Amino acid sequence: MSGTQRTGFKELARKTAYWEYLKQMRIFRRP
Repeated sequence: MSGTQRTGFKELARKTAYWEYLKQMRIFRRP
């Protein structure tokens, strides 16, 4: 279970980082 939990956390962290990246890009663009 610990392994699965850790993997899920990693996936969540990656998704969060991706969202942050997208947000930053959107702010930079400022159409």
